[in-house]
Amino acid sequence: MSFNYDTCQKNIELLAQWYKEHRGERNEATTRLTLIDRLFFECLAWEKADVILEESHNKTYADYTFLAPRRILIVEAKKARGYKDE
Repeated sequence: MSFNYDTCQKNIELLAQWYKEHRGERNEATTRLTLIDRLFFECLAWEKADVILEESHNKTYADYTFLAPRRILIVEAKKARGYKDE
């Protein structure tokens, strides 16, 4: 999927607005789906083919490992602060 600067800028504005309206309503899985995935793939235009999910590192797992073409970024998702499990 190809993105231009204006598309990415609009997507990040929409994401920031959504985040303000839904603060504290995300566990880790929801944070990944509704915030991290959207930030990297819709706003920063990363290609999903350049990301490894749940890659093993010394018996632990990284939620996201970004490649360009070598590993350049590891992202670990956490639940939103203030999230209350029901």
